[in-house]
Amino acid sequence: MTLPNPSRSDGRRNVQRIMEAATSVWAVNPDAPLQEVAKAAGVDRATLYRHFPTRAALFQTVAPPAFDEICGLLVDLPTEGPALPVLTSLIEPFIGLGNRYAFVVTHATAATQDRAVDVALSESLEALIIRAQQQREIDPGYHPAYVAGMYTSVIKNAVILVARGILDPETGIAQAQRAFTKAMEVTDDDT
Repeated sequence: MTLPNPSRSDGRRNVQRIMEAATSVWAVNPDAPLQEVAKAAGVDRATLYRHFPTRAALFQTVAPPAFDEICGLLVDLPTEGPALPVLTSLIEPFIGLGNRYAFVVTHATAATQDRAVDVALSESLEALIIRAQQQREIDPGYHPAYVAGMYTSVIKNAVILVARGILDPETGIAQAQRAFTKAMEVTDDDT
């Protein structure tokens, strides 16, 4: 009979606590040092560095679950009916997750963000955008990739302004929704 190794389960618990602490600490201050993360996790710096020798190593461990949660918003979207209200309603949870994971939004690089996440987000958004254009809810004169880029830019800008304390979350959401819908609306010139 093999006895469980308590140090292994302690190590897993420490890793989980460190990841949760990093998410919480970096949500408030994306530039917070690892010492602050260790303190919030209730571990000493040596324990943190044993599991995550660099800030980049910790970031690369914490970022994928954030991207997974963000991509989860695009699962099981309605495939019929008006698409613009769906896009507009997604802005609030995107900004909510963006605020929770502000460190990912402000510090993600091409190397950290999995290309598959970009593709999944783009494909899901573009399908909604194309549907909105076919229904003339969004100006069909724009390329869907351009609209998707504008959509994500409006959200990212709101997340950054909320993270910096310039906007409160409700104002950030309202302004992002308004900016996107106003910029994409079909005008009489488009007919």
